[in-house]
Amino acid sequence: MTQSEEWDTGLIRKIKNSLSIKIFFVTVFVLCVSSAVTYGCIAFFLPVTYTNELDQALQEASEELIETLKSYDTVEQAETILSYFEMTYQTQLVLLDKEGNTVYPYAASETEQETVIWTEEAVKRADTAMEAEENGEEEDVYAVGITTQMYENGTAETMKQYDAVIGEQQYTLVVIGGMKAVSQAADILKRILPYIVGIVCSMAVFIAFGTSAYLARPIIELSRISKKMASLDFDEKCQAVRGDEVGILGRSLNELSENLSETLQNLQKANEKLKSDMEKEKELEKKRIAFFSAVSHELKTPVTILKGHLGGMISKIGAYQNQEYYLKRSLEVTDNMEAMIQELLTISRMESGKIRRKKKTDLAEQIRIQLADTTELMEEKNLQLLAEIPDHLYRETDEKMMEKVFRNVIINAICYSPEKETIRISLKQQKNEIFFRIENTGVFLPEEALPHLFEAFYRVDGSRNRATGGSGLGLYIVKMVLEQHDADYKMENSKEGVYFSFSMKTT
Repeated sequence: MTQSEEWDTGLIRKIKNSLSIKIFFVTVFVLCVSSAVTYGCIAFFLPVTYTNELDQALQEASEELIETLKSYDTVEQAETILSYFEMTYQTQLVLLDKEGNTVYPYAASETEQETVIWTEEAVKRADTAMEAEENGEEEDVYAVGITTQMYENGTAETMKQYDAVIGEQQYTLVVIGGMKAVSQAADILKRILPYIVGIVCSMAVFIAFGTSAYLARPIIELSRISKKMASLDFDEKCQAVRGDEVGILGRSLNELSENLSETLQNLQKANEKLKSDMEKEKELEKKRIAFFSAVSHELKTPVTILKGHLGGMISKIGAYQNQEYYLKRSLEVTDNMEAMIQELLTISRMESGKIRRKKKTDLAEQIRIQLADTTELMEEKNLQLLAEIPDHLYRETDEKMMEKVFRNVIINAICYSPEKETIRISLKQQKNEIFFRIENTGVFLPEEALPHLFEAFYRVDGSRNRATGGSGLGLYIVKMVLEQHDADYKMENSKEGVYFSFSMKTT
C-alpha cells in the first residue's frame, strides 16, 4: 500500500470514527444542497413569474387603452395617449388599418420597420389561425394571445393584438411588451453566481463548525466520561446544564456514576469484610486446631495416670497393693479431669455465642462474694488484702461468666503470691467507664511470658505440675469472657509484683 493510499484509508477511518467530522460534512452538504435548490428555484421561477405579472399588467392596461381610444376621432388625436402608454409601460404599439397598413407610428426606423414587418406577418398568421378555427381546423401557434419571439439580441418580448375603434374606423392594435428586465435579472443571477457560491460555502463551513461543536462536543464529553466509568473511575462528572436530551443524558450518566460508585464502595467494603472474616475464620481454625491438640495432650496425661493406677491395683503390683491410697489418688485425678472438662464446656459455650448480657449485675457484690469464698486460702498464706470496692456498681453482663473472671484472677493472685505478701483490689467508675485492677506483690513474670499468658494451656513454669499451676485455661476463659463484653484487658509487672486489669464501658 502506497503512502497516498494509507493516507486516504486513515482519513476515511477518521471520518467514520469521528462524530464531529460527520456532523460537519452532513451540515455542509445540507446547506450547499439547500442553497443550490433555492438558487435554481429563483433562476427558474423569476422569469416565469415576472413574465406572467407583466402579461397580466399589460393585458389590463391594453384593455383600458382600447376603451380610451374610443373617445378619439382620429389617429392623430390619439397619438399622445399612445406615446404616453409606450413610455409608461415600456412597450411598443403598432396600429394597423383594415388593409394592414401601419398608421402608427408614422415614421419608422430600420429596426422598427423590421418589427412592423414581423408584426404584419404575425397578423397574417393570426388571421389564418382564426379562419382555421372557424372552419374547425387545428389552431395555429400564432393564434390570438401571447406570442413570444426571441430576437437576435437575446431579448424576449411578449405580443398581444386587439381590435380597436378610433372614431368610426376599425383598427388592429398590436402591443409588444419588452422582456428586457427579465433578461437583465437572469443575467445578474448568472454574474453573481460565483459570489453566491463563495458566500454559501463560507457560511456552510462556518455554520457546520458551530453545529458540530454544539452537537458533538457534549456527546464527545459524555463518551469520554463513560470510558472512565468503564474503567471504574467515577470521580469526574458531566456538566449537564442543558435542558435537552443531551443534558438529560448527562444527568442520568451522573446518577449512574454515583450509583455505581456507591455500589462499588459497598462491594469493596463487603469484600474487605469478607476477607477479614475469612482471615479471622482461618485464625480461629488454627487456634481451634491448636486448642484441641492441647486438650488432647492435657487429657492424655491424667488418663494415662488413671489407667496406670487402675491397672496396678487390679494386678496388685508392688505399692499398688495399697488400694485405698491409690483410689484416693485416682479420685483426685478424676476431679481434675472433671474440672478441665467443665472449663472446656465453658469455652465451647462461649465460642458458640451462648452468652447473655441482658441481666443487670452488681460487679462490686460479685467481687465481695469471691473474696469471701477465698478467705481461707489467703489466711493459709498469711496474705494481706487491701480492697477499694464501692457499695454497688451495676452493668449488664452475663453474671455466671463474670463470676468466673473474678474467681480466676483472685485465685491466680492468691496461688502465685508468696506468704505474707499483699493483694490489692480496686473497682471504680470514671465517667462512662468501669476499671478493675488486682495486684499481688512479691512475684514477677518473665517478660517473654507476658504475650502468652492468655493462651490456652500456657503455664509460666513450663511444667504440667498441678501443684504449681492449674489447667492453663483460667486466663484463656477470662480473655474470652472479657472480649465477649467488649472489654480491654492486660497483665503486667508492677514495681512490687504483678497486676491484672480490665476496663469496659458502662453500657
